Amino acid sequence: MENVETVEQLSADSPTDESMKAVDPAAFAKLLEELGNAHLKEFDEARTFRLETEQRWLDDLRQYKGIYDAATLQRLKDKKRSMLYLRLSRAKVKSLNARLSDMLFPAGDKNWTITATPMPTLDEEMYADEIAQLRQRAQEAGQQLSPTAIESAIREVARDCAARMEKTVNDQLEEGGYESVCRKVIASGNMYGTGILKGPLGSPQMTRRWRRMQGQWVLEDRKVVKPHFAFVPLWYYYPDPLATEREQCRYEFDARPATASDIAKLRRDDAYMPEQIDKVLSAFPNGNVNQLELWEQSLRELSKDQVNKPNPTGRFRIMERWGTIKASTLKAAGLPVEDESVDYEAQVWQVGHIVIRIDINPFDSGSRPFKLFYFDKDESSIWGEGMCSIMRDTERGANTSVRAMVDNAAMAAVPNLEVNTRLMPEEQDLDTFTSGRVWHRTGSAADAQYPAVRVIDIPIRTAEFAQLLKLFMELGDEVTTVPRFTYGGTDGAAVSKTVGGLSMLMGQANISLKDLAKNWDDGITEPFIGDCYDWNMQFNDDPTIKGDHEVTARGSSSLVAKEIRSNALAGFTADLIKMAPDLAKVRELFEERARNLDLDPDMFLKTQGEADQENQEKQMGAAAMQTVATIAKAMRIPPETLVQNVDQIILQLTEAAQRAGQIVNGAAAQIAQQPAAQQEPALV
Repeated sequence: MENVETVEQLSADSPTDESMKAVDPAAFAKLLEELGNAHLKEFDEARTFRLETEQRWLDDLRQYKGIYDAATLQRLKDKKRSMLYLRLSRAKVKSLNARLSDMLFPAGDKNWTITATPMPTLDEEMYADEIAQLRQRAQEAGQQLSPTAIESAIREVARDCAARMEKTVNDQLEEGGYESVCRKVIASGNMYGTGILKGPLGSPQMTRRWRRMQGQWVLEDRKVVKPHFAFVPLWYYYPDPLATEREQCRYEFDARPATASDIAKLRRDDAYMPEQIDKVLSAFPNGNVNQLELWEQSLRELSKDQVNKPNPTGRFRIMERWGTIKASTLKAAGLPVEDESVDYEAQVWQVGHIVIRIDINPFDSGSRPFKLFYFDKDESSIWGEGMCSIMRDTERGANTSVRAMVDNAAMAAVPNLEVNTRLMPEEQDLDTFTSGRVWHRTGSAADAQYPAVRVIDIPIRTAEFAQLLKLFMELGDEVTTVPRFTYGGTDGAAVSKTVGGLSMLMGQANISLKDLAKNWDDGITEPFIGDCYDWNMQFNDDPTIKGDHEVTARGSSSLVAKEIRSNALAGFTADLIKMAPDLAKVRELFEERARNLDLDPDMFLKTQGEADQENQEKQMGAAAMQTVATIAKAMRIPPETLVQNVDQIILQLTEAAQRAGQIVNGAAAQIAQQPAAQQEPALV
């Protein structure tokens, strides 16, 4: 839903407001410089403390891509060992991404709801008409309107408002590609341990829409406000290094790359200070990114097609800071401050030390836009641990085993030779070994009893290494709680041959999935959908969606409920059809079972009309066969003979009818060819 009128609301506290003009320019410039330097110091602190975590992320990425670190790779090359790499963690990450995405975003359903509270609070104007109608009906019936009836009417209005709010939020999410954005967050969380969703932000956007004007369709540009959200790569996110939970952060940075064109476009937005943007472009004509971060350089090395490219020029880094700022600082910047004794939530945008935007957080709730999804989180760090990190040791063990197995097989495949050079002529080639070769040797007396060439047999240990590989793969299943059979592995094949065994295995495998779904509900769904609700309550101009609502996340509960409900429906259907078939509504039961399996019932079940017509045809056929049997019995002939005789009679009648039709058509053609005088006799 678009809200053209609310653009000014979000920009009311921008530096271009009238209150900003009253600030002394020199003092304001000094304030911005001090603020920019202070924030730049915070960013450098967060960047320094994050270096060790960045190394773990790079190890995760190498493991996912199947690339050895430089030291290990060089050691293998020097010793001429196998460089084979089994990408075991990739299989688990991809499987988990797909399973979790399918569960959180089921076809035709949502993993969240917005409902009215048990005792909703609404504006009296919203339910005044309903109460008036109830009062009128009560007076006509000679009764007094009870408080219970009033409460029921208010709840009904609240339910309607909640349903419209849910539809509005759902439309906004679909327009913004919420599902595709969340899939990126899920992939980042499963792989690195932390996935970041940013939003909702109500920034003005230019859209193009067709509009009918004076009988013609015209394409026009409109500035509208929509809740905007996006996936943030964790490389761009710099939180307070002293915090172990996001709620403890004094500040959070989103530092992302930009071009000079991106910086210049910000002039169009009233929330940014054009003179500060000009200052950025003047101070950094070639960009303010002169050297790549360590993680950026490492990513280029992992991407072989970019390793030899020079450092970028003309690149900028925009730092968007969300956090608390003293009320006195905001007041000195000309922003409206009600209480100078508290710190305010604010956002500051800057390039290097130059501030280009400063605003009080536009949300009345004071909520920051960052939401975090964790794969595995503990109290020691704000960052989670991902699948790759958790199975690092077991994957290394598996790859060590498979490399040793391949090296052993290679050494055992070709014989190793021990050559006594004293017994070989100098001109003999000792570096080539071919089939049927004749070896010339020297030596006499005692030397003649010893062979000049001996074969050294290398014992084959591939079976032992294969067992060791299997052990490490099983340990990988244990430490990750993601067994291989959930994504096509053969372990558990004997148990999974039966429906009950497969259900048991999948139920056990879903335990960890339920925990992940709960992490998603707590970290993403509830805070994000809650902020979308708050955004619409504050900025949406549609009064019919506003009310006292609550957001409920259904990601974790849907899997548990679906599993329990599926088993209950199967048992109930079997018992009902067996014990009381006359009472069973079979179609309704199977429709419910299909929906519980995320299947469309209309694709597999006939409509009631189709079923009735088929039953009617069967009954008519049975009645006809009964009639044929009765007549055949009276005629003392087999029913098959009677059917054949009837078929012959029908065939003869059909042929006679065809001949009669041909005669009639021929006569009609002859009459049509006669003159009109002959066709119509003269009237006397």
